[in-house]
Parts: sequence; C-alpha cells; structure tokens
Amino acid sequence: MEILQPEELNLLENKEIFLLKRSTGDKITQILGDSAEKIRAVLESGGDLPEEVMASKPKISKGENYLGFPWTILDYPRVFGKPDTFALRTFCWWGHGFSMTLHLDGKYAVSAKNNVLQNASLLEKENCFLGIHADPWVHHFGEDNYQPFTAVKMQQILTDENRSFLKIMRRLPLNQYQILPQWCEDSAKILLSSVR
Repeated sequence: MEILQPEELNLLENKEIFLLKRSTGDKITQILGDSAEKIRAVLESGGDLPEEVMASKPKISKGENYLGFPWTILDYPRVFGKPDTFALRTFCWWGHGFSMTLHLDGKYAVSAKNNVLQNASLLEKENCFLGIHADPWVHHFGEDNYQPFTAVKMQQILTDENRSFLKIMRRLPLNQYQILPQWCEDSAKILLSSVR
C-alpha cells in the first residue's frame, strides 16, 4: 500500500484548496470568453479570411493533465479538418503561462508560408516564436517545441516541403491575466496579419 506523505495528506484534507481551484478555473473561463469577444472584433474588422474560418464559433476546453498541469484553451477562430486546420488557440497552462498560437495546416499553411517569411521582422519585433516540433499537437513552451524567430532556421522550417503545418506563438505571463483580453486582441492582429 502507498503511504501518503504529510504534505499529501494535508492536500487531500484541504477543502479550501479545491474550492479555490474551481473558482480560479471559472474566472479563467470567463476571461477567455471576454477574450473571444475581442478576437471576434478583429475578425469582423476586415481581412481576407476564408468563409469557413469566419463562420466558426469560439470553443473553450479544459483538462487536468497536460504534462502534469491543468489547462484551459480557447479555440477561436477554429477549423479543424484533415488535412486542413486554421486555428487561433489561446492556451492557459496553469503554472506556466498564457500563449496564443496561430496553427495552420494543409491548404492554409501552404498559402501563408511566403507571407510569414516576408513578415519575419514584424514577428521578431513582437517577440513571436516559431513552432519547430515535428508534431503539430505539442503545446508546451520548451525550446524543442518553440524558438524565437531570431534563433531558428526560419527559412528551413518554412520551406520544408515535408512539413505541412505552421505554428506561430506569443506568450504572456500568468500574473498579467488582467490584460489577457486586450493582449488577445493585439496578438490576433499580429498573428493574422503575418499570414496575409
């Protein structure tokens, strides 16, 4: 039989921590909902996004264990198809930070790669990161998944014909949660303009 350490038993008995976790999660969900409205304003302000992208609705998902930590994700806009994906994913990874990732695959990535190359200096200036991992569904912030535009062989990643997807990410510390909706609006403008 496994023996609980005193700290583990204390956690198990602590009702308040579970109530606090729930109220925190509820507030994060509300903040992400507010962020979706800011992103909607960016989408409606114009641009040449495909009709199916514009018609998508926000979706908020939650989980308890991404690499051991809870998470909440806002996908908006979102088109997940095989092989075509167009998603703006706002990720709250408890204990680590917020991020917004533009995830393109298939036809959406093909049409965007040249524009990203042309907008590299903007993305570098805005402290964006380029997804370098071979698996498009890895979300952590490690150097084996994302690298700053200044440190990555951007040309190699973006011109690799065997790589069907493109991911560009911005980050925000958790302690700046109050600015998340405005940051999402700004990030959506930056990320979407980089692929047009």
